[in-house]
Amino acid sequence: ELFLTGTAAQITAVTRVDHRPVGTGEMGPITAQLRETFFRVVRGQEPKYRHWLVPVYEK
Repeated sequence: ELFLTGTAAQITAVTRVDHRPVGTGEMGPITAQLRETFFRVVRGQEPKYRHWLVPVYEK
């Protein structure tokens, strides 16, 4: 299982390297769980981490 992280990529599964599959060739369970949790946090859907967010505009 392999994934990349970054500002633009956020959390992206790597399923192939040099045309060779990584693992099953699909997103692995750890990447999927990490990605799901990450998006819940950045969307403000995880109360435990809501204090990490800073609004950049007012409604």
